[in-house]
Amino acid sequence: PPTTTLIVFASHPGFLDKHENLVRFSYEALTLMDSSTSQLVAFHPRAQHNLYSTPNEIDKEVDDPYNFVTRSPYPTLHLLRTVDLVDAAKFMKGDTE
Repeated sequence: PPTTTLIVFASHPGFLDKHENLVRFSYEALTLMDSSTSQLVAFHPRAQHNLYSTPNEIDKEVDDPYNFVTRSPYPTLHLLRTVDLVDAAKFMKGDTE
């Protein structure tokens, strides 16, 4: 099976115009999947990383470079297999077993 899948909403419904709606949509999708085997990462043209911040964290400006980590030309969901993330983390730590 593929180790990663990108779902790009090039002709997306209007509700995906907002980054917050894509994040909500991805959480809804996760409830339909086995979240122990898969993970979703949302990318959006107007992504703002402070959406994931706690209320005590300082809000970043919209064009702060920090926000570009999860930006993409179109609303996109990145579907990843959890086992591949675990393997990648082990590899990055030098643990090849």
